[in-house]
Amino acid sequence: MGSVFTARQVSLNRLVAIKLLPACDLTVEDICRFEREIATMATLSHPNIVMIHNRGKFGDPPYLYYMMELIP
Repeated sequence: MGSVFTARQVSLNRLVAIKLLPACDLTVEDICRFEREIATMATLSHPNIVMIHNRGKFGDPPYLYYMMELIP
């Protein structure tokens, strides 16, 4: 559903994974599903599930993203 990249979170000097979706290509249903995915993952705590650090929207055209723990 999206692309995942490795990035550096400058504020904490750590490597993270970022999942991006171009919002202009998404339906309202797709955006809601992405938001549910983030909300669900943020409530879980388990060694086999990545931790969500942040989410948001940026750019023009807009992209939705969430930043998560990078698992090598």
